[in-house]
Amino acid sequence: MKIHYDKNTLLAFAALIFALLLWALFAWRAYAVIADDQSALAQSTSQSNAASAYVTALREHASALAAASSTHEIDSILNVDIVSIAAMMNATASSTRVAFSIGDVSPAIASKNAALTPSIHAYDMTVTVQGGFEALMRTEQAFEEMPFPTSIQSFDLEEQAAAETASHALPQWQLTAHIRVFTSAAPTS
Repeated sequence: MKIHYDKNTLLAFAALIFALLLWALFAWRAYAVIADDQSALAQSTSQSNAASAYVTALREHASALAAASSTHEIDSILNVDIVSIAAMMNATASSTRVAFSIGDVSPAIASKNAALTPSIHAYDMTVTVQGGFEALMRTEQAFEEMPFPTSIQSFDLEEQAAAETASHALPQWQLTAHIRVFTSAAPTS
C-alpha cells in the first residue's frame, strides 16, 4: 500500500514544518535575549555593589581621618599643664583690671566616668577676684571662655565695704569661684 500525497498536503506539511521552525527560532532568540538581559543585569548589579562598597570604604576612610584629626585637635587643646592654666587665668584677670588670686588647686574627686577617660585629669581651683561689678562679670565670662575645657562649679559674689578715704569711689565686689579645669598633661608635683 503506497501512500500517495497530493500537492496540497505536501505543501501543508512543508508550511507546518516551516512554521514550527520559525517558532523554534523565535523561542531560541527570545531565550537568548532574556539570558543576555539577565547577564547584563547581574553584571550591572555586581558593578553597583562594587561601587557601593568603594563609596562605603571611602566614607569609612574619611570618617577615620576626621576622627584622627579631631583626636589630634582635642589632644592639643587638653595638653596644657596646670601651671600654664593658672598663668592664663591670671593673664585673663589682669586684662580685665581686677585683683586676682588662686587660693587652692587640687585634683578633682574621681567620678563614675573616670574609668572611661583615664588620660584626662580634672583639677578644682578656688579663685578670688576683686574689682568693680562690671569687671568681675567680664572676668567670669572670660573664665567660661578659656581656650581649655572649664566648668564653673559655683561662684559667690559679695559687695565689699567701701574704703573710708574714697567716699565717691565705686563699690568694690569680691567674686569667689570654684572652677574645674580639664587637662591631659601629666600631673606635676
